[in-house]
Amino acid sequence: MSWPLVELGSIAEKIDYGLTASANFEIDEPKFLRITDLQNDSVDWSTVPSCECTKKEIEQYRLASGDIVFARTGATTGKSYLLKNCDDSIVFASYLIRLRPSKDVDPLYLSYFFKSPQYWQQISVMANGAAQPGVNASKLKELIVPLPPLAEQKRIAAILDKADAIRRKRQQAIKLADEFLRSVFLDMFGDPVTNPKGWERCDFEYLTDMVTYGLTVRPEYHEEGIPLISAKEIRSGEIDFGICQRIAEHDFNSLSSKARPQIGDILFSKTGSIGHCAMVEENITFAITQNAARIVPNRSRCIPEFLIALLRTKYFYNLANKEAKGNAVKDLQLGVMKGFLVYLPPIELQQEYVKLADKSKQMIKKIEASSEVVMLSFSALSQKAFSGSL
Repeated sequence: MSWPLVELGSIAEKIDYGLTASANFEIDEPKFLRITDLQNDSVDWSTVPSCECTKKEIEQYRLASGDIVFARTGATTGKSYLLKNCDDSIVFASYLIRLRPSKDVDPLYLSYFFKSPQYWQQISVMANGAAQPGVNASKLKELIVPLPPLAEQKRIAAILDKADAIRRKRQQAIKLADEFLRSVFLDMFGDPVTNPKGWERCDFEYLTDMVTYGLTVRPEYHEEGIPLISAKEIRSGEIDFGICQRIAEHDFNSLSSKARPQIGDILFSKTGSIGHCAMVEENITFAITQNAARIVPNRSRCIPEFLIALLRTKYFYNLANKEAKGNAVKDLQLGVMKGFLVYLPPIELQQEYVKLADKSKQMIKKIEASSEVVMLSFSALSQKAFSGSL
């Protein structure tokens, strides 16, 4: 069954921009929610600053439970967050757009639609701007939303909420495994900043056979086709093929081989939100955009699992963000990245680390296998939900 399709503006009480103000960490309220505070579908309220504003501004820009805020510019364009049990003293910043759903629309249902492939396909088309992507309130109002009756909205939201809870537990398990491996890495190799074990030092380029980036000219997108991975799809530490754009096979075939990653390669976000990385672990044909660097390890000198662990250290992350240049959108030049000073432990010790990393992966696989939705990814479930086939 397919649901009626409506424009978002027709089911919203408000779709508006936030307050232009400066963050202030010296006062307690009102809290000032910014685009940078939206992290992985969560907000760490202990790090959210306040701002100075008038009572009138507080009334105008105050967020309420059930409001959904969107990032409207930069690498996080389209990312959204649902306010639950919202405090009365929270206002939102100008780089966010607020949606307040009508009373006959379930906010939780809408919040899950804003994570679906159908939503991201529309947002990608709407985003504009050569320097940085973005959407505005007018475009957001034109967004097409499938709208079943309220009772059905609540049923779909409940199913997706349960599936999302399982997904979050899986993410937490992965996070714990990652934290364990980071601890093991530092114990075996030492802090890259101080190099306490006295390993040989070299430029980052010495550990690689290639450091490059993907296509620079945006091709036409299609509902079906070859996946096109950008920095956004590697932000979680894994490659998310569920939300990416797709390009025609003839466009893919015209690309240089440099834009076609292979198993064992590492993808690194070099533009916008810099420093996230993921390894290519499956034999999937796909291309990358210019904001994702492709790193091909030199396997005679370093093992891919060691190299990605090195990339995930605070040392490399902080260095990448420090050296990135740009005003509105930061970008890390690959020539600069190739010159980063790193250490090179013996490959035999790297192999010992890989054995522990493999054990961690096996543990994660067991967790996934015990999940009742392991055979149906959240993206696929979401696709079913909003096409009326759930």
